[in-house]
Amino acid sequence: MELRVWCLVVAMTLKFTEGTTEDDTALTMEIAIETPQGPRTEEVAALATDLGDCQSGEACQNGGQCRPSTTQEDGKIAKAVCVCPLGYSGSRCTEKETQPRFPELLDGGYIAFGGYLLPDFGPLSMRLQIKPKLLRPRTLLLFHVATARGLAFHLEVNDGNFKFRVYNQSKSGHFHLSQYLESPVKFEEIRGRFTDIEVGLRLGDQAYLLVDDREAKRHLDVIPELFEGFGIDTVEVPSISKQPIYIGGHPSLLLRNQFPLVEGAANNLIGCLGDIHFNGELVDPRRGAFVGDAIDGYGIVDCARKVCENNLCENHATCKPVSPTNYVCLCPLGTQPPWCQQALMPVIPEFVGNSYIGLRGFADTSWTDTLLEVIFYAKNPTGLLIYSGFSFDRRGDFICVALVDGFIAVSFDLGTGPSFQKSSQNISMATWHHLQVKRIGRSFNVLIDDEAVSKPTESFTHGNFVQLTITDNLLIGGHPEPDHVSALLPDRRKIVSYKGTRHFIGCIQSVCDDFCCICSHLIGLSSEIFIQLFALCV
Repeated sequence: MELRVWCLVVAMTLKFTEGTTEDDTALTMEIAIETPQGPRTEEVAALATDLGDCQSGEACQNGGQCRPSTTQEDGKIAKAVCVCPLGYSGSRCTEKETQPRFPELLDGGYIAFGGYLLPDFGPLSMRLQIKPKLLRPRTLLLFHVATARGLAFHLEVNDGNFKFRVYNQSKSGHFHLSQYLESPVKFEEIRGRFTDIEVGLRLGDQAYLLVDDREAKRHLDVIPELFEGFGIDTVEVPSISKQPIYIGGHPSLLLRNQFPLVEGAANNLIGCLGDIHFNGELVDPRRGAFVGDAIDGYGIVDCARKVCENNLCENHATCKPVSPTNYVCLCPLGTQPPWCQQALMPVIPEFVGNSYIGLRGFADTSWTDTLLEVIFYAKNPTGLLIYSGFSFDRRGDFICVALVDGFIAVSFDLGTGPSFQKSSQNISMATWHHLQVKRIGRSFNVLIDDEAVSKPTESFTHGNFVQLTITDNLLIGGHPEPDHVSALLPDRRKIVSYKGTRHFIGCIQSVCDDFCCICSHLIGLSSEIFIQLFALCV
């Protein structure tokens, strides 16, 4: 195969297709609306405001639930408000919206994940980050009935204390309190910031509670007299094997029904949720056809909706939220991170963590042969170096080159499942390397600094397909949309999360594919090539 070497003489265009991966159908729950049972006491004086009446006027749409009153984050009480399901907003839940990556719970809100995300036996852990905006008595943070284990877990904040309870199921089917822990960290200590909370079971079903890595010292295995008769009404617990994991609230609190736990939580969390991990795995708080781990949710808005209001980005740079509290400026070519001031055009570009180049590359091609060469200088052991391949269902053909914990990983999918090669040793950081990827049909070889990565017997793709069919551009240094990266990518969780991709950090001198080479000394194009966040490589 003849490699045609061009130095950006040919005009290259980037037509990156933005698309939604949200599910077009909402989960509708037919639940009777009940009036609240008695008044709720708030620490902030309540001032009634009328936002409309969904009880006597227009009904909530798309499965929204009408609540006689809701507490706002400033402590004011709003009358007859629709609490919208995940993916909808508006006064009557009529507006379809992009589901937030950084959720904030309103009064009545909660988010639920499938119980299958936790193991049926052995140690388990549930970790979440919270930033409460309003302190209310008996605020629920987590509730889960692990039917296979015969256990139930209940985490709440009450009287300014974090309390974790574990319940055992008796032979009669009732649940009774068996372990109780109370954290030494007080709510006042974490007010106004994100706090890490972790609960779970160690070996021997020993419960633990950590708040900001401080472990609860109080541990009761013998139920005190105060908690006699404290248990779960089994009538309220469905008899399915995998109960949801409720974070920040519960459907019974949304509907003002009796919580399934006697003397259990009375209010849901009003505030923001950060990262949520189950057994060490980060979960996606969205629910869609091809993205997200959530199975249900209500009363959720975007906690990062105001992050970019007063951003410092210059020269028409785009502000992008990267967390509920932080943002980055996506700087156009010729400007300097972090705030995108004017700068010299880079000679050898440095990728600083949010950088990427988009080239036509393999787009709209279907070839039996592939050639890819990269000369790079890595400053971080993990990051996406090359990616090409796109589909809304996160399946289909792709080619990927990534650094994973210092190892080079090259993967292909020709339509029958991914195959990959990984270097047997870590590559040296802060050193120039020459990577070559050569594929003919199902056979492919990877060389680093002229040495083969794997044995020839390991160098074949799955199945009988021989053509690499790509519809998207060749992305260098990272990917701006994590939802467009294949779900079958090896080591995906180390490179991609719902919040973004781990971009390459370091310098790239040249990239060559079947069509052209990007030469570092002739990188000065602006409108024909999409480049974000370049700095000078030193």
